[in-house]
Amino acid sequence: MPKQRGPTHLQPYQFKKGEPHPEAKKPPVRDGLARTARTLIGDDGMPLIELWWSIANDPMRRDSDRLEASRLLADRGWGKAANYVAQEGDPLGLEDATFAAEEFRRSILRLAPGEPEAGAAPEGEATHEP
Repeated sequence: MPKQRGPTHLQPYQFKKGEPHPEAKKPPVRDGLARTARTLIGDDGMPLIELWWSIANDPMRRDSDRLEASRLLADRGWGKAANYVAQEGDPLGLEDATFAAEEFRRSILRLAPGEPEAGAAPEGEATHEP
């Protein structure tokens, strides 16, 4: 009998044509929880919406609870608002692009000697600076 290499608790799996991997048959835990929640609540989520609506409209509830309920309703009805975070520096790399464009311009001007630089007025014409 040949000696088995590697961990003894792992068994090699021989794939057969048309047969999926055994792990592929197991749904992820998240899907199981989602399925269970839908079974309890219903596929349309109406009981949750009604609960949030009753909390949002109850003047005896805390303002923070009413705001959270209204936020949940808004997120489900119109999508979550974008969350923007301030970034320092040049996140789009525009300084690099400007530098690259200027380098490209210089390269083009080197290839065409005797041509006036872009933006320069031909000889004898005055330039008008803004």
